[in-house]
Amino acid sequence: MRRDRASSFVNASWLLLLSLLLACAAGRSQVRDGLALDGRVLLASAPGQGGGAGGSGNRGLTAWQPLTVARLVEIAQGKGIGVNGARVTRNREMGVSFQGAVLRSLDVVANHRAFPTPNRTHHQAVIPDSLITAERLTLTGMTSFDPEGAFLEIVSDDFLDMLEVKMRTSPINLSTARGQIQGFLDALAARGRSRSMLSVMGTQPRRALLLVTTSDTQIAEEVSWEGARRGIAIYQSKAREADGWITVGPFVQKTSFSDVPPQFQMASKPTQLAP
Repeated sequence: MRRDRASSFVNASWLLLLSLLLACAAGRSQVRDGLALDGRVLLASAPGQGGGAGGSGNRGLTAWQPLTVARLVEIAQGKGIGVNGARVTRNREMGVSFQGAVLRSLDVVANHRAFPTPNRTHHQAVIPDSLITAERLTLTGMTSFDPEGAFLEIVSDDFLDMLEVKMRTSPINLSTARGQIQGFLDALAARGRSRSMLSVMGTQPRRALLLVTTSDTQIAEEVSWEGARRGIAIYQSKAREADGWITVGPFVQKTSFSDVPPQFQMASKPTQLAP
């Protein structure tokens, strides 16, 4: 009888010890997961999320702030970007670095494809920084808009919208970069006239020009008016920054079309400038 009690006591003790060990292991796993989650929140939280600077969600990271041209220059030069050569060379280096950061943040590839613009005075083609695929065809034969990925679902090579990244203290107008903006609108309008399955069905998706800019870059009204006249939706997204990390804000429509959203948010992961 005593032997049975002793055996039961030993078994109970082992079970208790095993339970304690499992609880400790689970606790450590939860801590690791929690720290990993904190790391994601540290980089991905937007203003108003995860607490303010020094709050429990940010752990000391400054809340996302508008990325001005001056702040972009400060970040770039702190990394040795745009510090040597003539001013035009320095500006180009910083612009290329900003462009690369935006494309990496949005996880889109750089474009090298040229689109003819025969009416442009100085250049006969435009090369947007990236090409974003357009709306998708549903099973009912209608087009639909995917707000999670904006114009991101491929229909065919003919349904491509253009994305351009700009850092400027002066407004973006039709003549910017020797008529580049006018060239984008010309190229998009020409593609809009091309025949396709959707245009035959009367459900041609609306073309769009997506501009990602520094926060103090303005888009002139003439760009919005020209886009509206040509049937092209103009969107602007202003970049944000926190401790040198850069993300892309919501895309806000600068035209007044009701068949596309007034604004949308593309998935944007924090990234940094690189030479």
